[in-house]
Amino acid sequence: MDSFKLNKIAGAVLGTLTVLLGVNVLVEEVFHQKKPEKPGYEVAEKTEAPVAAGKEGAPAGGAPGVAALLAAADPAKGEQSAKKCVACHSFGKGEPAKAGPNLYGLVGLKHAHMDGFGYSEAMKKTSDKVWDFENLDHWLESPKGYIPGTTMAFAGVKDPKERANLIAYLNKNSDKPQDLPKAEAAAPAGAAPAAAAPAGGAPAPAGDAGGGFTAKVAAADPAKGETIAKRCVACHSFGKGEPAKAGPNLYGLIGLKHAHMEGFGYSEAMKKTADKVWDIENLNHWLESPKGYIPGTSMAFAGIKSEADRASLIAYINKNSDTPVDLGAAAPAAGGDKKTEAPAGGEQKAAEAKPAEPAKPAEPAKPAETAQPAAPAAPAEAAKPADQAAAPAAAGGDIDKRMASADLAAGQTATEQQCGVCHSLNKGGETIAGPNLYGIVGLKHGHIEGFEYSDEFKKHTQGPWDFALLDQWLEDPMKVVPGTMMAFPGVKDPQERANIIAYLNKNSDNPAPIPGK
Repeated sequence: MDSFKLNKIAGAVLGTLTVLLGVNVLVEEVFHQKKPEKPGYEVAEKTEAPVAAGKEGAPAGGAPGVAALLAAADPAKGEQSAKKCVACHSFGKGEPAKAGPNLYGLVGLKHAHMDGFGYSEAMKKTSDKVWDFENLDHWLESPKGYIPGTTMAFAGVKDPKERANLIAYLNKNSDKPQDLPKAEAAAPAGAAPAAAAPAGGAPAPAGDAGGGFTAKVAAADPAKGETIAKRCVACHSFGKGEPAKAGPNLYGLIGLKHAHMEGFGYSEAMKKTADKVWDIENLNHWLESPKGYIPGTSMAFAGIKSEADRASLIAYINKNSDTPVDLGAAAPAAGGDKKTEAPAGGEQKAAEAKPAEPAKPAEPAKPAETAQPAAPAAPAEAAKPADQAAAPAAAGGDIDKRMASADLAAGQTATEQQCGVCHSLNKGGETIAGPNLYGIVGLKHGHIEGFEYSDEFKKHTQGPWDFALLDQWLEDPMKVVPGTMMAFPGVKDPQERANIIAYLNKNSDNPAPIPGK
């Protein structure tokens, strides 16, 4: 090759590089992106919300309620706090929604107020409620505590004053701002009974919060509460002197301190509230929203939203004791006494363990919390049991037929309702009480690295999760792995199990072929 050709090649290469460099400079000028001073989005830490369901007054031990805080709130500081929300929400009048709805003029609007926005089913169910100061305070304190099942991933704003400033800004950012509480009126608002304050009830949220709820417990039916408590027996024992299960024993609970059961493996969050006492109000807050009452609890139970059911359950728990509390005498005090603060929650995370019963386990939620971790582990693992070796034979015969006629939609609903409390189902989802179940079909037992499976489950870690093994496990985890910490009673309907397995199979990057399809 002569030097002329080499020069041409070199010239072509240099010319190309020059053009690319020029284009790069031009693009950089046109589409320049400014780097943020601080990478990422700041997310506040979570606290509970629902706990204070009706208590705007003074939640914890005399702490000022939202009304008192709003009287002295600074909208300018609230606007600064609102910058945490701009990644997902717009604040200008008429601006379109982002990941979340537009928040202009929010105060006074109904939940799920923005037409055409894709609200979660949980939020839609509260569409009759209004965003007033108190509800906004609860929501900002803990979105998932205020509306369990919401898709909003924000953990919440811990500082009550910061929440008040933010609410003051949201109120001001409107065509029709509402009048903020006056400094003097604020006190009564929080705890109607200023006089009652002494009882500790100062915090007592107006009305229902303090003596109001205690009075409801006094009038509740312990027999009905005992029936409701059956939702908790999978994770808690109620008999005097009985051993703990996934959660601690609940006999004589009222009056005991959080993390009261010696030797029980409570979660760190619960241990931090060990100085709190399980009184009527604290139990009410815990049962309403375990994670709202004690952020960080391992208890996955969503809570009991019916106040009447909570009152009946607490009436039963009170009666189930050597020294029941005199509810008639306690009414006034309990109200104010409302150890609302107690919600520190450490209480029973055990309930969380209630994996499979997801929806209802809530009530058990009480103390059992911590132990759950281990128990939960069982759940996920459970499916693995080697015992199934024999099981497959039993179930294997017709599982193929049932799978061929399985209903995926019904399976998804059943899985989300019965397993979603303790297991995440999405790809890469976090470990809750039990391991993530995405792509479970075909994986080995004990497939989640680093997950704390129970010793019993580890002894049965063999073979992949095939249809027959999953069928056996879902029918009776305890039979498959005797001694497993998974307290789930099982799915007794054969076709429902097939529906669940069909959904779990589809919920994967590599679904296994279904016989007959």
